[in-house]
Amino acid sequence: MFSFDPSKGMDILIICVSNPHQVEFWQTRLNALKPYLTKAQSHILVVLEDWPGGAGNGLGTLYAYQQAVKKAEAIGVDLNALLKKGASAAIYHTAGSGQRLSPLSCSELNDKSAVKLSGLIGSEKDPEIISLLEAVIRQTSVYAGERGGRLSVFWGDQIFIPTVKESRIPFHVDILGKFKLHPSLSIWKAQHLEQYGLIARTEDGLYHHIDKIDFETLKQIEHESARGNIIDLGISLGSFSLSFELLNALLNEFAPELSQKTGKLDSDPHFWMATTLPEKTYVKLMTHKNFDKDQALAHYKRMQKFLAAFMRKHPDKPFFGGVDIGKDCYWWDYGTTQAYFANTLKLLQHSPEAESMRDFFALKIPLSEDGSYVIGSHIKKGKIKNSILIGVHAADVNVEDSVIINCTARSLKARKSLLYNIREEQQLDISPKGLIADAYLPGRKEHLRLMTSLERDGKEDWKIKLPGNPYSYEELYKMNTEIDKKTVEQFFNKKQHEIVAGFKRA
Repeated sequence: MFSFDPSKGMDILIICVSNPHQVEFWQTRLNALKPYLTKAQSHILVVLEDWPGGAGNGLGTLYAYQQAVKKAEAIGVDLNALLKKGASAAIYHTAGSGQRLSPLSCSELNDKSAVKLSGLIGSEKDPEIISLLEAVIRQTSVYAGERGGRLSVFWGDQIFIPTVKESRIPFHVDILGKFKLHPSLSIWKAQHLEQYGLIARTEDGLYHHIDKIDFETLKQIEHESARGNIIDLGISLGSFSLSFELLNALLNEFAPELSQKTGKLDSDPHFWMATTLPEKTYVKLMTHKNFDKDQALAHYKRMQKFLAAFMRKHPDKPFFGGVDIGKDCYWWDYGTTQAYFANTLKLLQHSPEAESMRDFFALKIPLSEDGSYVIGSHIKKGKIKNSILIGVHAADVNVEDSVIINCTARSLKARKSLLYNIREEQQLDISPKGLIADAYLPGRKEHLRLMTSLERDGKEDWKIKLPGNPYSYEELYKMNTEIDKKTVEQFFNKKQHEIVAGFKRA
């Protein structure tokens, strides 16, 4: 297991968020937590993606870097000069509605990267519950040492623990992947590889990026390719890094779109597939994804022209390649409520993965006799079995097989359930497999309670007002966009003190 040492983190951290309130919140919070996240001399720059309709993560990456350059200039820092001299830089994409993580993301004002995980961060005297974004920053610090002069791009809802140490990257662009997956039908079906983007290496030693396809399409691509059989296959994590030369070339190529904030391009289909696949294959795959055939062909030709010109100017290393993080790496996805619940409970297992997770979240205390973790909590009495409680304040609890994060209540009773950001003055008894989270809209005396089940999908329920809920997730998402997070935090802190004072008097 690699050591996650903040003092060896990235030199430049660029956080891309989706509304102005998040810019202020994350800039303040991350600056305060800098000693626990990265080097003391690192630059943390939170920027806003104010692109009508969204830029896609391809153009969004380029736009975020441009915004960070401008923000750095305002404080006398030249990001381009730092990168050119060998500094390591990373962009963390947090934008997105967080539909699959509803209602947790609704409780965090549409900010899925602010969703709290099962650990603490900060000083021992006054720790905070670690957020998803902070956990991702901690995890990706292991790549800083080998990525001098490169811009890395990471997603804010997944944590992966590599088992293979990467060396100096010999490509202009690399993508992290789990390799050594031999492309047989049995492995394909067993690992549900049709759900992932893939990186294929062919007999000629070249790498090719392929978006989600079925096994038959993969074999057809292999048959039609003039580049040889596929000899290695990797699941793409989507996280990539660019050489300084390629970053500048892409900024120049897409200067018209960036200056006018027009278009929407994602890195996988529009950048990497268009530069690594044969024309016929690319157009076929894009039309299967409901892209216009003529537009797909025109974009392919544009990217091929770009590729040829770039490689004539920078032939020192191959354009594209995969970097293995290890077939047996751990990959914790917190992008859905089901995955959030399941991955959090892994902390309670007796396995190498659970040991690795406990080490990552710095949970140094042993499990209780009943197999639970109770951290940063104050509980007067009760029964806790096979559960995780972080930041819980209660007079009486009776919980089993549950996850309870940042909750305050007089009494809690839960089984196989998830409780998140709850403030309850009376007894709270939740049915098995229940999920509840509280939200707050300024101007109201009380908070809003959002109720659902761990068996439901927030994306499928996005437009539905579920029974007992005051609004649909979509309605609340729209109302949340204009709310300052400080106002909500102040309300929840005040409510916590009132409830705790009440059951202390009892």
